Amino acid sequence: MDIQKTSDNINSVTNTQDHKKPKYSTSSYTSAFVSLLNNNSHILKVAYHNVVSFVNPTKQNQVIQEALLNQIDILGLSETNLPIASTKFQKSHLLSEYTYFFVSDKHHKGFGVALCVKSSLADYIFYHTSNRGRYVLIDLQLRNKQKLRIIQIYLHANNAHLSARLELKKEILLYLQFAHTRNYHTIVMSNFNVNIDNPALNRQTRTTKLCFISQLKDFDLINTYDLLGSDDSPKPYQYTWHNVSNTISSRIDYIWCSLPLMSNFVYQSSFKSELYQSDHRQLVLFLDKRSLILSANGSTNWTPQRSTIKYQYDHMDSTLWDSFSAATDAFASSNSVLSGLNDSSIRTTKHLNSVWDTLRTGIIQAAKAHIPHFQV
Repeated sequence: MDIQKTSDNINSVTNTQDHKKPKYSTSSYTSAFVSLLNNNSHILKVAYHNVVSFVNPTKQNQVIQEALLNQIDILGLSETNLPIASTKFQKSHLLSEYTYFFVSDKHHKGFGVALCVKSSLADYIFYHTSNRGRYVLIDLQLRNKQKLRIIQIYLHANNAHLSARLELKKEILLYLQFAHTRNYHTIVMSNFNVNIDNPALNRQTRTTKLCFISQLKDFDLINTYDLLGSDDSPKPYQYTWHNVSNTISSRIDYIWCSLPLMSNFVYQSSFKSELYQSDHRQLVLFLDKRSLILSANGSTNWTPQRSTIKYQYDHMDSTLWDSFSAATDAFASSNSVLSGLNDSSIRTTKHLNSVWDTLRTGIIQAAKAHIPHFQV
């Protein structure tokens, strides 16, 4: 890590003349320095918070309103506790300034994650996925062919669910490996339920959690909290969780970023929400976005390039139509979803949607193989 380079980033985006390394404190999110970053158009603000329930409509509004007040660009949430049914229409009740990705599980208590992306950034998203209310992932296409993968995680805290935790961890590691081998920028946010700075607290039961931390490092992911200090300016201690009586506190929430993003790192802060209740502090990562999203002249007029396939039906003849028909028939007969269909097969809307998605995939594959086309 080039600490001086990070310090230069801070001075650059805040337009200060003092080139000495700032001495950070544990002051609130509204400190003068953070306010400068908060109002700087060159800063991308990525935040994470374990909200400990996102069910109450009033709290939902407070969470989003606070994100808007703090000009958060991307907000990750965990432990939303939303029932699966409500995640389908949740976004219709929330402010339109964000695009929402909510996921949950049938056992929704202690589950549920979300990513809320400013609408101005949502057009950059070209892929998203999730599973079991435990993680949600989005990929963004940035300038100069750069890609950014953001994963919001909330794995099982109780060792009674160790096998399920390990299974999900394998899935997440595969997504991280994919991003790493293709040089994606990566950000991972979560309540990891382990304090990696205090080995004395990490009993035998926490070895699997520490193993996951170690595997993040294997993919060149950096704990952004570690970027706050240097030999001549030690990092301040930032606890992220406290018990009800405020007698115990610990740092168990983290934002990790990939090694190349260190050149964009400016600062990481944490604060206690003033609008709603949670026993966790919210983390905010400040990145210089000029090399990621803004164009060379500093404007935001760059938009992701998207190609569209145009089919040339006027170039088709009977031979090509026959080959297209044979390809679709072959796909349907060999596909397990389509081959066994009969008049009484489809009984639910969910099954109907699944069948249609499969059929659509087969038609597109056949069209690309047998119908003349070009990309625009």
